[in-house]
Amino acid sequence: MKPRRLDRMQEIIKNEVASALVTGSDESLKMVNIFDVEVTNDMKYARIYYSIIGDADQAKIQEKLERLGRKLQGEISRKHRFRITPRFMFIYNDSLDRGFKVIELLKKISSSEEEAEDGHADTEE
Repeated sequence: MKPRRLDRMQEIIKNEVASALVTGSDESLKMVNIFDVEVTNDMKYARIYYSIIGDADQAKIQEKLERLGRKLQGEISRKHRFRITPRFMFIYNDSLDRGFKVIELLKKISSSEEEAEDGHADTEE
């Protein structure tokens, strides 16, 4: 069972990182969606899971996030008075991309089934 302070720390990190991305000056980082943060039990690492909306270069985004993460780590530590602040590890999750691909495939299947039904109905008349 996770201690409440880990849950609280995860929520703070998620909100602070997401806020920094939205309010920052880098337009490419505004297309990054932070959807989960996991802090290890020893509080040494925070895995920050993100996805990218649009077709930005994932490698460049990763590099920018790592630079921003080092800066944010100190800011969050001072602002929230964390005795120990975990090291941020940004992990790309392509589940949104895969979800969009599945939706597109389902649309294609649905439209081809409708075409087949329409063609079958025309031959019966």
